[in-house]
Amino acid sequence: MKKFTNRQIKENSVKVLNELADIAEKYGVKLAMEFVGHPQCTINTFGQAYDVIKTKTVNRDNVGLVLDCFHFYAMGSRIEDLQKVDGSKIFILHIDDAEDFSIGSLIDEDRL
Repeated sequence: MKKFTNRQIKENSVKVLNELADIAEKYGVKLAMEFVGHPQCTINTFGQAYDVIKTKTVNRDNVGLVLDCFHFYAMGSRIEDLQKVDGSKIFILHIDDAEDFSIGSLIDEDRL
């Protein structure tokens, strides 16, 4: 399995989001990036995802986040990160719960 640094992940995410946002903007479409709370996913916490969309080069009106409560809990996203965000950057909210397993071990089958 190839590993990537957090810097590589962020740089690539910024590049791809800008490319997609340029295309979407022509059609009046907004993009909602979803972090996935699994250890093997590259962007797996809320704070990491928000950091990507709020960079100076991606901070665009048509780019925001999906806030999925299961994924937020699954990798231990921090409530302090959520409290600091611009609420207008949360485009979609998924409300769901999780089985009582330890953070970092949850998978989609553990959703409630």
